Amino acid sequence: MGLTELDRVELVIEERETNRRRLIAVEALGWPVEREALDTACALLKLSSLLDWAERQPDGKVCKVELYSQGEPPKPLVEWLHKRGVNMTVEEDNRPRPVRGRPATLPWGADGEPDAGALMAENARAFAEAHGAPWPPTVDGVSAVDAACEAWREARGMTPDQNDDDAEDGALTVTGGAYAGEALRLAAGGAWAFVSRNEHMRAFTLRAGPQQNITVNVLGKVQKHLRAGAGDSTLSLVRVVVGRLREGGLGAGGPGAAVWRRETEASRPPPARSCPC
Repeated sequence: MGLTELDRVELVIEERETNRRRLIAVEALGWPVEREALDTACALLKLSSLLDWAERQPDGKVCKVELYSQGEPPKPLVEWLHKRGVNMTVEEDNRPRPVRGRPATLPWGADGEPDAGALMAENARAFAEAHGAPWPPTVDGVSAVDAACEAWREARGMTPDQNDDDAEDGALTVTGGAYAGEALRLAAGGAWAFVSRNEHMRAFTLRAGPQQNITVNVLGKVQKHLRAGAGDSTLSLVRVVVGRLREGGLGAGGPGAAVWRRETEASRPPPARSCPC
């Protein structure tokens, strides 16, 4: 339970008398400062997904998204969610009250949008420290992301060819994806982007290359490896993109286009469930 369960919601309340549905995400750790980059990224990913799902109710119900916290979230995140209609409460003395927000330790954009570059750089650093990967990130260092995914699968008794669409580790998806994206950015140029409604891709993506015209779903690729195994290696995707960019082959109809389509198709998350429960 918590923000790192990116594709699930903890509580669904049906108010039949008002034909209203409430989707409630729960933050269980109290927003510790040392986890701010991870928890902020996970909250943005999870709540963006819930907001998108809430707008597409097949039964005509009004659907509201809420966040229950055990501590005060960073104030810029509170403001971002408030603008999108998310109701937020925090537990205090075993009673809920509206959140006020605490000062953020990471930068946000002047427009109130997340600073995707700063957020992903901090998550990449966390991955490197936890897994002994090279810093600054390197393409070869992305092998540590694949190794972490394989260790995670083995610890859960998954066979090499086992596919489980419910397998999930949001912390590894975010930090491993951030490391892979930073390695790609440093090797080939580009910048991080955050698009809250990003069809077929995670909200955080790396726009690679000097023209930033190639969107790489690195977080989705890590998640795909967790679910499907080593055939969906993040390192292989990063190498393909870097190699084709250096050859000038990733573009409209370039020689790398077919390979690019195969790799990015594999990195897309599965279609949204009828309910993220």
